[in-house]
Amino acid sequence: MQVPWEGRRGFILTRLQVLPSPNGRVRIYLTIQHFFQFCEIIKKSNMDPDSSVYSSTTGAPNTPTSSDTATNAPEKDRRATIPLYRETVPWPGGTYIIRDPKSGRNITMVDGSIRLEPHLGDQGGYHWRCITRNNWFGFRSPIDGFHLGRDDKGNIVANQRHHLGWESFVIRGHPDGGQQLLTKHDEELRVACVAKDGHQLTDTKDSEFTWEFVKV
Repeated sequence: MQVPWEGRRGFILTRLQVLPSPNGRVRIYLTIQHFFQFCEIIKKSNMDPDSSVYSSTTGAPNTPTSSDTATNAPEKDRRATIPLYRETVPWPGGTYIIRDPKSGRNITMVDGSIRLEPHLGDQGGYHWRCITRNNWFGFRSPIDGFHLGRDDKGNIVANQRHHLGWESFVIRGHPDGGQQLLTKHDEELRVACVAKDGHQLTDTKDSEFTWEFVKV
């Protein structure tokens, strides 16, 4: 395995610095002279040093072993799953992306319908401004003023510019993380979740489904 040039130079410098010499001045002069000579030689070659060269006793960089790679891999994978924005608790006045933590997709307005979609970039439709009325939460699109709500069939929609009973929500934190988005049905609360098709949203009586609210 070829060792990077910076690693070779560090190895040469380390070895030359420990060369014994009875005369300190001569030792320094020879060290610098040998250093540049060896630099030119190694730079023109394609040296593949053995394992003894880059040992922990030389002070030079070590080539990662397979065990090191295996140990660090889970940590690297874990960092790759960290979301771009930090989850928070929704509060009136804030604007949020409402995201399914399992799929990473967002509640999005697409052609007049509410769907669960990947991040659509400049197309937008996935920002929701948190508001309140009589302490009931509401979520309004800052683009067209429509509010998230439900219809009489339990589908999650956004087709009203007012914030009344069907556009009212309760936010409840889940002990395992995330927030439940609860719709109002007379004296009953239902959990907003993803429908069976994986794209539409509905509400149901019994569900552990949670959302992430990401402030933007």
